[in-house]
Amino acid sequence: MTRSAVAMALLLALTGPTSASEESEALSARALVELNRGNDAAAMELFDRAVAADPGDALAKFHRGVASSKQGESAKAIADFEATLALRPDMDEAALELGIALVENGRPDEARPRLEQARGRPDLAGQAEFFLGIAELRAGRYDEARASLERARAADPALATSARYYLGVVDYRSGNRVAAREHFTEVVQQSPESAVGREAASFLQILRADQGGGNRIYGGASLQYDSNVALAPEQGLPGISGESDGRATLNAGGIYEVWRGERTQVSLGYDFYQDLQFELTEFNVQNHRPSLLVSTDFGGVRGVFIANYDFYLLDTTRWLQSASATPMLIFPQGDIGRLEAYVHFQWRDYMQSRFDILNGYNTAGGVRQVLTLGAPGRVLWGSFEVDSQDSDVSGGELYEYNGIQGEVSLRWPLPWTTGGQLGYRFRREDYNDASTVFVPIGRSRLDYEHRIGAALRKQLTDMISLVAAWVGTWNESNKDDFEYDRHIVSLGVELRY
Repeated sequence: MTRSAVAMALLLALTGPTSASEESEALSARALVELNRGNDAAAMELFDRAVAADPGDALAKFHRGVASSKQGESAKAIADFEATLALRPDMDEAALELGIALVENGRPDEARPRLEQARGRPDLAGQAEFFLGIAELRAGRYDEARASLERARAADPALATSARYYLGVVDYRSGNRVAAREHFTEVVQQSPESAVGREAASFLQILRADQGGGNRIYGGASLQYDSNVALAPEQGLPGISGESDGRATLNAGGIYEVWRGERTQVSLGYDFYQDLQFELTEFNVQNHRPSLLVSTDFGGVRGVFIANYDFYLLDTTRWLQSASATPMLIFPQGDIGRLEAYVHFQWRDYMQSRFDILNGYNTAGGVRQVLTLGAPGRVLWGSFEVDSQDSDVSGGELYEYNGIQGEVSLRWPLPWTTGGQLGYRFRREDYNDASTVFVPIGRSRLDYEHRIGAALRKQLTDMISLVAAWVGTWNESNKDDFEYDRHIVSLGVELRY
């Protein structure tokens, strides 16, 4: 039974003592008829007249609140339900409707006592527990949400599928991806064409793409065209060829969870990457990256620590090693999304003398706001970061800089199990005064980088995706050697298990 149908059934079943005048009762009765016919505007006019005829008629205010809620006027509905309860505090139906309206208005903490009142009535318990579960979910209290939704399933079989969907959302947000997948799969099997069935299918698509949590392996291969081949595993490096070339790329990796406690998980990872240029083979790069990930729940805030060690080969010769550490705090924001704050430390050491002038340290700090846009897979995020590059070798001050960076990106699910992503990044690097020696001489180097990326991902099976992408980079510099454009087009296959 839908929420509106339940509300209408409650309207027709309401009985009890009231001081309503005959005029108010008659107007309310006519309004109910119009509401049942779907004539919302006429019903609202009659309810307004009923309340004006007798401001003490609790049922008229309650009925008008339900009509306002049906029309999406939540503020008016909440005001009428509160007025109803002021006149009849024991009216559990009004407590239920007020609790639902407060949940839908983004006020879960205010909704809780009203829904707790309503669940004391056996005939209202299922609905009350269901919306209590949603309220706790939106407040980030996942254990309480799970318990309420399980009670809703037991109390009202008609709510079983919807409750199971929200149980999946609870497990997804709390990091239990295996349980989330089971819930969403059951919802899709039971009700594939319903709203929750379509939402569950979208979540399953995200889970297949992310394969988050626990142990996993992944890999991929692609063919790429690069309009301006560069040695660019790190920003700010020389080595721009000015020539175009095609290449094949291979990558593989995995994550193994070595320990899981009540609040903390520790994982080890390894990633391998190799590109093979068709002609400019001196630009072939191979990368090996072992990593450590520690994640801890501090109660409302999640802490993450990531450490990486990278070892690069250039063609077949040792080229670069670097180590980095990134502590991060993640602040969940219920249905809104999450806020991330992080710092990043990196040390790099070049093993070839022609590059060792770039040895040094990079220190960065930033924030990222992630917003969910009303449906699974619809995500908008923006970030801002500042960083500083410092050298530890003689002459390295040429490449020291202070940088700022801003980024915005949108991910959106598309038909036929396809997803799209579009992003833009702006970066500014203001270099040390020593960089005045670069041509034209006389001013320190200043770079502005604009980067746009777009990608389409088509899910072929639970484990295999086809990915097409384009990245365009425009680096504007007041030094001739560092001004360039670059475009990379890629078509590849990804495997996640």
